[in-house]
Amino acid sequence: MTPHAHNPAQPATLTRGDGQPKPVGTWDWYGKLDPLHNPQTIIQRFSITVFRWTATPTPGVTRPGRTVKRFLGTIKHPEPVYAQAREFIRDLEARSLTPVPDRLDAARTLILAWRDQAQQEAPASPARATLLACAEQLEQTVALPRSRGETSK
Repeated sequence: MTPHAHNPAQPATLTRGDGQPKPVGTWDWYGKLDPLHNPQTIIQRFSITVFRWTATPTPGVTRPGRTVKRFLGTIKHPEPVYAQAREFIRDLEARSLTPVPDRLDAARTLILAWRDQAQQEAPASPARATLLACAEQLEQTVALPRSRGETSK
């Protein structure tokens, strides 16, 4: 497949596996020897690849991204392969809707965990010094505002 211009007036229902361009970020599958596209093939087995449509430098043009999974099947019974691809894409889409913690929240959580762990170490312990130094360095790297009552050591 080559890059294609995506039609923004595309209907709300997407037909997966047809090789036609989709909006950026849409999960899809395609296979050159898929019986859906190549009904006259003489081979016995075929494969389809799952990928995400990505943007190109040309505005309005999308192209298939890198393959994340390949499914194999027989030409005589292609439907189980399509069902596996649909289920896999459903799982990917469900995971992509899961909220990801904000990077500052993640950094703050890590800093507090390192400081808590440092408090459990002996006062002169090298591990304590390392944990506190790492927490301080991460705090400076992400320029976190300090919470009220939070001290640096």
